[in-house]
Amino acid sequence: MKKGFYAKMAFSNIRKNYRFFIPHILTGAGLLGSFYIILTLAMDGRLHEIKGGDYIPTFMVMGVAIIGLLSIILLFYTNSFLMKQREREFGLYSVLGMEKRHI
Repeated sequence: MKKGFYAKMAFSNIRKNYRFFIPHILTGAGLLGSFYIILTLAMDGRLHEIKGGDYIPTFMVMGVAIIGLLSIILLFYTNSFLMKQREREFGLYSVLGMEKRHI
């Protein structure tokens, strides 16, 4: 096969099916951003200086755990949705001789 054949196929597939990839990318970016913001607020040392600030980091750490759990669930869900949409494409790649490690 020509050099770069698989790379060209992969790039053209992503370009043609951007409507499937955009939700996955936006979900990952949004969840990562919210997780980072909550984690940064939880680890901020200045919270102890305000009135009632001793309890805020405790609740923020619980929020980090909840956001982390929701992030894992939503990322697995969007990934499974993406894989269902691409089953036919994977079949074509298999017929063309690609191995599972290349897909």
